[in-house]
Amino acid sequence: MIQKAVRGGDCLQLSYQHIRPVNSAVWGDYFEVLARIQDAEGNITMPSQFIHIAQRFDIIREFDQAVIYKVMQWLAQHNELEHRRKLCSINISVESMLDASLPKFIKRQLDQFGIEAETLCFELNEKYVVEHLDKAKEFAIKISGIGCKTAIDNVGQTEIGYQYLAKIPVSYIKIDGDLIKSMHDDPIKQVIVESIQKLANLTGKQTIAGNVEDQSALGDIRRMGIHFGQGYGIEKPKPIDDMVA
Repeated sequence: MIQKAVRGGDCLQLSYQHIRPVNSAVWGDYFEVLARIQDAEGNITMPSQFIHIAQRFDIIREFDQAVIYKVMQWLAQHNELEHRRKLCSINISVESMLDASLPKFIKRQLDQFGIEAETLCFELNEKYVVEHLDKAKEFAIKISGIGCKTAIDNVGQTEIGYQYLAKIPVSYIKIDGDLIKSMHDDPIKQVIVESIQKLANLTGKQTIAGNVEDQSALGDIRRMGIHFGQGYGIEKPKPIDDMVA
């Protein structure tokens, strides 16, 4: 099924989850695209079940490219949404982050489908950003050069300092969902989240809290000054076609 997804088959399904501003009345659609694989019987396979297989068989770069292509194709087919689209975020594997040809691939799709580059964002996992900091910086610079944005996901997941955040030109910092879920009853995790938020403010980056599961968590991130929230307490993932339903 992964091979079919890589070839652009219908088994590659796209869902989306809204990202909501929590401290200002910002108009427009902010969302993350989530890739799924659907078999012939209609059963859905989640990324946690197939990404490692794609990596093992060295087809993860092709899979990422298939997702990027399908997202841009869908956006072009629904250009009536363009006026309200502010952010469409797509996850990128470490293999794709290290692939020097990926920014050129993205640029070709932008030109082919006529998508506004500034509305697209590519998410990198903090673990791999830290492990390959120079390459991550190079990727972010190239992505910025074609007009797109970059985000670092799962910030706070690794037991490291956050000085690296000041050195990499990204637009968004996505704070680790486990930190957000557990900080209400854990003062130490609250301090960690607050420190990430302060560093983001100092470096001109916007923050997104992951795994906002309820109103209590929403209240916590609002008090901390976090810019956006994402999670089941805000909105559950939906098939991307529901955006135009």
